[in-house]
Amino acid sequence: IRSGYGTAGMRSTASLEWMLLIGVGAPAVLFVLLGGASLVNRALPERWTGRLAAGAMLASCAALGAALLVYGTTRTGTVLLSYGAWSTTHDGGIAFEFLVDGMSLGFAALSAAIAGVVSAFSNRYLHREPGYNRYFVLLAMFVTGMLLVALAGNVEVLFAGWEFIGLSSALLVAFFHERPAPVSNALRVFA
Repeated sequence: IRSGYGTAGMRSTASLEWMLLIGVGAPAVLFVLLGGASLVNRALPERWTGRLAAGAMLASCAALGAALLVYGTTRTGTVLLSYGAWSTTHDGGIAFEFLVDGMSLGFAALSAAIAGVVSAFSNRYLHREPGYNRYFVLLAMFVTGMLLVALAGNVEVLFAGWEFIGLSSALLVAFFHERPAPVSNALRVFA
């Protein structure tokens, strides 16, 4: 919602739009890149996967932290940012919207920071594991879902994020699928 902000308010809203796109887009691009490479059976080398994951999580955390600072200093109130429509089959369609306020930005920035720490730890912990690339695909999917849920401006975005979280959570629990316990626990999570 941009009406009533004046020139400075419009600049801060435009910068918020870009920061949110970078914040949510970085893990989403990582998910698409690593997932696409896995689908065509061309998984990236471990060195590149770790660097891309670290870069994506750092970019996401920095962009969302900066968005929180911009939002806090401009005191614009609650802002609904719309990035277009997925579908226009009926009046209004299904829009891709983020609701920006202090609580949602704070939760999104905290989620991105924790994901960065998890990514850094996982890079070392899973070194030379057979499912290294698969883990980072699932982690990127989970982080994308968390950020969509935190910033959802409508129920459609909330639902998409929730599904990303649910599917990736079950698959992360079953990461060591050679053992029976993780698989049975993942089925419980999925149920």
